[in-house]
Amino acid sequence: MSPANIFFITVFSFTGFAYFRFGKKQQRFLYMVSGMSLMVYPYFVSKTVYIALIGIALMLLPLLSKWIEF
Repeated sequence: MSPANIFFITVFSFTGFAYFRFGKKQQRFLYMVSGMSLMVYPYFVSKTVYIALIGIALMLLPLLSKWIEF
């Protein structure tokens, strides 16, 4: 496992935990699901590029849902 993998896994896992806590506190389901996904998906993805791209997409999903009416 490369240092970049460890860095991205740590950043996205902490961000996922924050999203999950925020979603639970504010009762926003999409934030909770996105947070849970951010914490879990690095266990199934091994390439650094995919970890970064999926993590960015999952972080933006709740923010973009406001404009898409998701």
